[in-house]
Amino acid sequence: ELVEDHEVKSDVSWMLDFAVIGNAKSGTTFLKNYLGKFDEIYMDPNEICKMSNNRTDQVVEFFYDRLVDVDAKGRYDYTPDGRRIKTGLKCPKEVGTRDALGNYATHFPNTNFIVTVRHPVLWFQSFYNYRSYGAYPGRLPPTHDLVGSCVEDDPYTCPHGCGQIRTQNVCTNRANFHHQLSRFGKTPMKKEESELLKHDMNIVPVKTKIFLAELDQFMPDNEASERMAEDLSNFLGLEKQLPSLQEFGGHKRSYPDEEKRNYFIDICDDEHRKVREILVDIGKEAAEWIGKYFVESPDVVVSSKELFLKLIEMWGHDPCITDE
Repeated sequence: ELVEDHEVKSDVSWMLDFAVIGNAKSGTTFLKNYLGKFDEIYMDPNEICKMSNNRTDQVVEFFYDRLVDVDAKGRYDYTPDGRRIKTGLKCPKEVGTRDALGNYATHFPNTNFIVTVRHPVLWFQSFYNYRSYGAYPGRLPPTHDLVGSCVEDDPYTCPHGCGQIRTQNVCTNRANFHHQLSRFGKTPMKKEESELLKHDMNIVPVKTKIFLAELDQFMPDNEASERMAEDLSNFLGLEKQLPSLQEFGGHKRSYPDEEKRNYFIDICDDEHRKVREILVDIGKEAAEWIGKYFVESPDVVVSSKELFLKLIEMWGHDPCITDE
């Protein structure tokens, strides 16, 4: 028995090959759809966000029920139709919740991670509007009331029941992508670096690798996307290469119900200027730490590194201000 009384009793470290654990509105749904259609990969169409809730047992039972043990070696790594596959899940908040990384380190120490990021200003607008659409006819607080933490006096992202909290898990602190990434323990954390990482989140060193991507790298017309399929295939250890982004169609999101878009924001409106300034400051700091420290770790993989660095360099600029 792998699970007994909601506790994992056996070694399940072989069960999960990779996890897409962040960030919301940064291409994780695209990745789930893109990877999930490949015949060497099994990903459920839905998010599996049990690690943040300390219910690793439900993750184990989920994969146990869907895969089969062809070789009778206790490794459920085949689909019922006989395909040897890589197993993965998606939960875009887990890079920022209190308990998820610790549960991965304990039960799935061999699992590699995929983390996606984007310009903090554009991320904030996208996530605000996404939550606004889902909350309608309810309404999110104005943006100036979402400065700081998502949960009062807590540096972490809300793990569950987040629709019940005032912020709906939308806040400027959640754009501190460098704080989240630092939790993997992949950098030296010396004094100069620590000046960019003033946070109270726990560090959970993992021995596995992290694939880091910027949202624009999923856009087929962006030159930074040219090697994405090849580099992701190598990272995941696939026998065949993933289809090109051009072939798959790239990243896209639509909101068909016009009425539910009533409370959407345009982050470039002047009423959001102060929030943009905060997010640009966050972006500048995050880009500096990622470029100077995080991507220098041998355990961190990025596609088209120089182009990736150019993309995150733009985080220190307000996208609403254009040169005439």
